Amino acid sequence: MDRTAPSSETDETPSGMPRWLSRAGATAGCPVVSPFATETSATIADAVVQELTAAILGSEACRNWLDRPEPDIAEAQAAIEHSIVAARRAAELVKRLRSSSVAPSVAEQSAR
Repeated sequence: MDRTAPSSETDETPSGMPRWLSRAGATAGCPVVSPFATETSATIADAVVQELTAAILGSEACRNWLDRPEPDIAEAQAAIEHSIVAARRAAELVKRLRSSSVAPSVAEQSAR
């Protein structure tokens, strides 16, 4: 008896997932998560954490410039500007993630 999978079973879906794995999840009633989706989510999470860390560090630097015996307002302003930019980048990453992963009808409802 030939135990090799037919060629259609070894083909990949457009996302790179083996067809047999895709069908296995569908027949079990379970969603199958692509390994590429997991890697992408981890990459986005790392980027968001990096931007939030930059915002925190900039805020702490601002506080330090203001807590000096002679506060340096220019340096504090520069530090807080860097924090604002980093926080906006993090927010933009989250917005992009939401817009790419939420069905249009759900996104429209939440915008109301």
